[in-house]
Amino acid sequence: MILVIPDLRFVLMEECPHFPTKYASQSVRDAYDRWTKANDKARLHILASMSDILSKKHEIMITARQIMDSFREMFGQSSI
Repeated sequence: MILVIPDLRFVLMEECPHFPTKYASQSVRDAYDRWTKANDKARLHILASMSDILSKKHEIMITARQIMDSFREMFGQSSI
């Protein structure tokens, strides 16, 4: 699942960077874009791999980390 995809795992450990301002450097914009694209992929992979009931409950969550934290609360296991 998502935990074994190295290019996506970082979204479970890093907070989303702030939305870049109009004057942000290209590296700041790139970091934000990389994080949001990886989060979208991770979130979709996680939602697609769970039951319909769990998917419905978690589809309103914006980040993959929120979903994994919710699992930890529900099932009492580490999110990573």
